[in-house]
Amino acid sequence: MILTIQEYDAAEQEAKCGLSFTELMAFSPRTFENLGFPHRVQDERELVRYADWNRDAENQEYFKPAHFMSGPAVWTEYTLDEVAAMDRVRDQAVEVTRKLGRAIRPLCGPFAQLGLFRILCAITANNLSSLRVFEVGPGTGYLGALLINNGVGFYSFTDNAQALFLWQSRMLAEVGRLESGIPWWQFVRGENLSPVDVVISNANLAEMTPSALKIVAHRARHMLGGSVIGLLLFTNVGYQSQNTNEGVMSALGNAGFRCVFDRLFRGYIVDGHQLPFDVGPLQTEIPLYNPSGRAERVSGIEAVQIPDDKRPLDLDITKVLEGREPHEN
Repeated sequence: MILTIQEYDAAEQEAKCGLSFTELMAFSPRTFENLGFPHRVQDERELVRYADWNRDAENQEYFKPAHFMSGPAVWTEYTLDEVAAMDRVRDQAVEVTRKLGRAIRPLCGPFAQLGLFRILCAITANNLSSLRVFEVGPGTGYLGALLINNGVGFYSFTDNAQALFLWQSRMLAEVGRLESGIPWWQFVRGENLSPVDVVISNANLAEMTPSALKIVAHRARHMLGGSVIGLLLFTNVGYQSQNTNEGVMSALGNAGFRCVFDRLFRGYIVDGHQLPFDVGPLQTEIPLYNPSGRAERVSGIEAVQIPDDKRPLDLDITKVLEGREPHEN
């Protein structure tokens, strides 16, 4: 069931009555508030703003040819299969936002998830149907959309931001994940968590309170314990507002994780566990997603078209602040 704003707020308030100071403080949206990021909505129409964000100067790099972006672990050449996969997600986002009152076709959001998508496809040899994934803080939800569209066996998520959770629920319902994810108050208590093969907590581990980081690591270790793969995966730790990069690595080690990928992206497994594949190749190259085997490659500019009547809300202000839109030459 997809929660309305009122249903979410009521359920959250009810849950808070049974939570301790420590749990409430751990999952407070402190980084969002410090940055002034609007993490709650009162009107469904507001959710369209979470379809895409393009303000970061780094977003211009998706459109530079043959370039590796270390933050999202994206090599900026795109196969026709990848363009088709991202187009499908963009089309689905248009449908979600149309229902919310203003159709928007995302520009940078799908590119930002392509690195993790490529990694998961490489790990499973494109057999995503065998994969069970749980994502902490999915942002736009486009990684989940890419995975579900391409046959992932199970996907669920949690987020401590009301607005993002509501957006993600609607986006993933459009692609076939008809049940909402796990609300943060259930996650903090370890309720309704299923065994999975991969836990993704991307670009946010350093943004969590130290207590939340420990809870996420503990829950991830529990969910991954019975998997043959058993990976905690991310490409970067995010804005280091609550924890340092070194602090994140230390917290994961203290929680019983061991680093197995540390070059192009980060991957951790539970101590004593061995991956069922050779990690060497993925330390030096993340293969492009290309199940059709077609040789053609396209640039970021060629990979996406945004009609004037479906522009993301922040493109105009991005041009004012950055001097150009991300995809302008």
